[in-house]
Amino acid sequence: MNPNLKGKTGYVIRVNLPPEAVEETTMFVGEFNDNNYHVMGYIPDSIKADVTEAEATNSDHGVIVFPKGKKSISDLAEGDIFKFRDLPAKFLKKA
Repeated sequence: MNPNLKGKTGYVIRVNLPPEAVEETTMFVGEFNDNNYHVMGYIPDSIKADVTEAEATNSDHGVIVFPKGKKSISDLAEGDIFKFRDLPAKFLKKA
């Protein structure tokens, strides 16, 4: 787990990355000590067998920019578009 993770727990969510993609991606997200949600890692379904959860949660791929009026993962609804590192992703559900 990323050492900057606040509370040492995170979220596993399912997204389309980019939003128009057919393939789903598992994304690991956590609230860091800076009180922002960060993407710790993500694994497209096509390579899921090649990447471990430990490998996918040890990085920082950037702060999540939530849609207007949303402040946390629990505020997201299916179909909401959020960004990290200027990459758009469509929220599908919590895994």
